[in-house]
Amino acid sequence: MSIILPGHSPPTSKTIKVDTAAGQPIDNEQYFDISAFENSQFPAFERWKDGRITRSGPTAKYNCHGMTFASRRTGIYETSEIQKILHDDQYKVVKPEEVMPGDVIIYFGDDGDAEHSGIVLTSPSSSPLSIPQVLSKWGKFSEFIHWAHQSPYNFASVKYFRIIQSNGISSSARSH
Repeated sequence: MSIILPGHSPPTSKTIKVDTAAGQPIDNEQYFDISAFENSQFPAFERWKDGRITRSGPTAKYNCHGMTFASRRTGIYETSEIQKILHDDQYKVVKPEEVMPGDVIIYFGDDGDAEHSGIVLTSPSSSPLSIPQVLSKWGKFSEFIHWAHQSPYNFASVKYFRIIQSNGISSSARSH
C-alpha cells in the first residue's frame, strides 16, 4: 500500500526493465491515466470504423510499439528505440508480396519517424486488394483488428519486418 504524503501527487508513469535480444535496455514508459484531452480525441477514430473489430478498451499502460515489441507491458515512444529493437532482435525487411501472419508492420512518417506499428494477422495474398489485416493499438485508445490501409496512420510509407533467425539451421530444415 502506497502512502501519499500531503502535498505530493502519486506518480503518473513509471518505466520497467525491457531489453533487446542483445541485452540493450529499451527506453519505455507506462502511463497510468488518460487525460480529458486525450479522451476527447477518441471519437475522431470513428472515421475508420468500417471493417474494424475492437479487441480491447482504452488503456494508457502501453502504446502500439509496446504492444508490438514489448508484449503489452509498456509504451515505447522513440524511433531510435524501434531502430534498436529492429537491429538487435535481427528483424529484416520483408517484401509486401512475401508478408505472412506474425510479421510486423511499421508505418513511417515523411520524416522517417516510426509513427505506428502492429502485427500482421493475414497474408496480403488472402485479400482482393493484396492488403493484410493487422492488429494494432491506436495511441492510448483501443486495440483494433483492421485492414492495414484503414487506420489513422499513413499506409503509403509502411514497411514489413520479420525476425530472421540465423542459428545455423536452414529455413527448409526448420519446416520439416
